[in-house]
Amino acid sequence: MMTLAAVDEYFEHHLQKSAWEAAGEEKQAAAFAMAELDVSGELNEMELNTENRLHVAAVAEQALYLLSQQDAEPADALSESMTMESIDGIGSRQYVARSGRGNSIGSRARNFIDRIRGSISSVRIVRG
Repeated sequence: MMTLAAVDEYFEHHLQKSAWEAAGEEKQAAAFAMAELDVSGELNEMELNTENRLHVAAVAEQALYLLSQQDAEPADALSESMTMESIDGIGSRQYVARSGRGNSIGSRARNFIDRIRGSISSVRIVRG
């Protein structure tokens, strides 16, 4: 079972430690609960394991991402969901999502989730 204490420990030597601490206990707990659901949903796992460092990292990074997104301007949210805009007589712009999955999972959390799934290969081939 994942714990908030494990996430706090993860942030002990993290560059964003001050951002995590500045959120306060109430927001940390809410971000943790949401992040745990996000990551377990992505992995199709009912329960995440505190002993698995990749599980802890994915949840911690997702919680930090959620905290950073809470103050996003409505215009930012609109532009993230927009695929194209046009103005008559002026032109148009088309947007492409960086990943086909949308932006509900932060990029660092996505990296850890991909590692858990085995999507990122650790096999390296070198010429000798």
